[in-house]
Amino acid sequence: MSKMSNDHSLGNDLPPPGRSIVSRTTANALSPLQLEDRATIYRSDDQRREVDAFREIRTRLLAIGTGNFMTLVAPVSRGSGGSFVARNLA
Repeated sequence: MSKMSNDHSLGNDLPPPGRSIVSRTTANALSPLQLEDRATIYRSDDQRREVDAFREIRTRLLAIGTGNFMTLVAPVSRGSGGSFVARNLA
């Protein structure tokens, strides 16, 4: 018996294999100060290039993805911006 099947028999709340990812609920919008505290890009004139770059990447990922898909953002070293990129692509 596979590990996933074993987990289901124990009553864990894991989705059955082969099911689609559950949709996220829409969160309330954060203020510019909250976004700045979380190091997330928000629309302002001095950061327009960065906002547009993330928008372009998101658009390309959505264009090549079909149905539910995941994208892995893996930094090459600690402090190289992997979390920053992941937050801004979400």
